[in-house]
Amino acid sequence: MQVEMQIEKSLNFAERYLEALEELFPQFTMFGLVGIGLGILLALLFTFFGYKLIRFLLAAAGFVIGLVLGGSLAIRLDLDDKMIVIISLVLAVLLAVVVGLIYKFGLFVVFAAAGYNLALIILPVFYSGDYTRWIALGAGLLLGGLSAWLGKVCIIAASSAAGGLALSDILITEVLARVATIESSRTETIIVLVLGFILAAAAMRYQFSTTEGDE
Repeated sequence: MQVEMQIEKSLNFAERYLEALEELFPQFTMFGLVGIGLGILLALLFTFFGYKLIRFLLAAAGFVIGLVLGGSLAIRLDLDDKMIVIISLVLAVLLAVVVGLIYKFGLFVVFAAAGYNLALIILPVFYSGDYTRWIALGAGLLLGGLSAWLGKVCIIAASSAAGGLALSDILITEVLARVATIESSRTETIIVLVLGFILAAAAMRYQFSTTEGDE
């Protein structure tokens, strides 16, 4: 009973805290605050602790990818809601286990996805033609292959760069842009890139200095 009361108090406190933040920052909804906070936390972990957490991150990423693929497949097959949930969870767990156990394959899948999204952030500054997604796909496959081949060096470099840019993107486009006016989307992208590269450089130095001797 005491445990249940403590849990209830904690949940009530969390709800009141989010409501207070929403009143202070009306630009954000409660759901938006939670999503942004979670995104920042995950980006920080990936940026500064990518190598140490790589196996856990691989399994987690495999679960999410499996969940999305399973849901998409079930929806395309026009199955009912119950089957959509079952197929999504089964594929999510299966892919999480496979990616977590098959290390090289997991590296390829996760860093290929990270490279693809990273390229989509950077490319619009230099190129905005019809082949943007194909170029991003090529960059993702290249990064995935290098990660599986080079191991530690590529993992630290890729996690620092992808995480740093993702963290910068959240801070600038989801936080700063809601409380301040940025002149144009190009200016916003340049700010994201500059801050992202600064974060990436700091993260690389930190990760290499704290993983000396690790393989």
